[in-house]
Amino acid sequence: MDLASVKAPLECYQFNDVQVAFGWTSTEAVFAREEPLPLELVVALLAKHFNELNEAFSRDWEATRPRLETAAKERAQSFMKIFQGKN
Repeated sequence: MDLASVKAPLECYQFNDVQVAFGWTSTEAVFAREEPLPLELVVALLAKHFNELNEAFSRDWEATRPRLETAAKERAQSFMKIFQGKN
């Protein structure tokens, strides 16, 4: 599942990156999963954090974007380490 800002609809971020950026989980926990999160859990997390996400993706977008980009880069770097057998 991807989430995007209303102000920048051409940009979207993987839900895992959103979880990491907002401190709901760690990159290590994301890669430790053997299966994707059940849709029911994703929807429950979105509902639980709706106000936080609404604020972050609308009024606070300029502060949120760097957090999301950092999380996405961290995930990509971790993936490459695993892929290259460096983990």
